[in-house]
Amino acid sequence: MDLFFKWLSALTFEGGGFSEAAVAEALAEALMMCCPGPKPPTVPQHKHCLLIAASNPHPIPTPVMRPPVILLPTGQAELQSDKWWLADAETVAKAFPPCQVSLSVIAPRQLPLLRSIYNGAKRNPRAADTGPDFSKQHLVLISEGFSEGKLAFCPAAAASKYCCVV
Repeated sequence: MDLFFKWLSALTFEGGGFSEAAVAEALAEALMMCCPGPKPPTVPQHKHCLLIAASNPHPIPTPVMRPPVILLPTGQAELQSDKWWLADAETVAKAFPPCQVSLSVIAPRQLPLLRSIYNGAKRNPRAADTGPDFSKQHLVLISEGFSEGKLAFCPAAAASKYCCVV
C-alpha cells in the first residue's frame, strides 16, 4: 500500500490550465468506449473506469459526446439520439450507472469535487461511503462494483465484507 501511495505522489500531471482538468471530456470518452449501445452484450461483462486526476474539473459545462443510453427518472434506461450535450463532469458521471460501468477515483490529494463526481457515478446513490481511510493526503474511492480494485488495496482482509468499500 505504501509503495502505491509513493508511486502516486511521484506522478507528474500536465495540462488542465488554470489548475482545472478536462475531466468531463475524459469521462465522456470513457463512456463512449464502454457503453453497450442499443444491444446489451450476450455475456455479462464488468466494466470499470479509473479516473486519476490531480486537479478539479472545469466547473463550466462543455460540449461532450452523449452516451447512447441514459437513465430516466423512472429508473428505466433509454436510447439517446442526440450525439452531443453540454455537461459538467458530475453530470457525465451520472451516466455511468445506466451504461453498467463503475467509476473509481484516485487523486494525489483530497479534492471534494472529485468526490462528488464519484458519488454521482454510484449505482446506489444512497449507499454510504464506508471502509478504511487509505490515506489522509490521497483521495482513493474504489467503486462497489470493482471488487478486484478493492482486493488490491487490502488482500489480507478479503474475507471482510467491509474491507475496502470506500
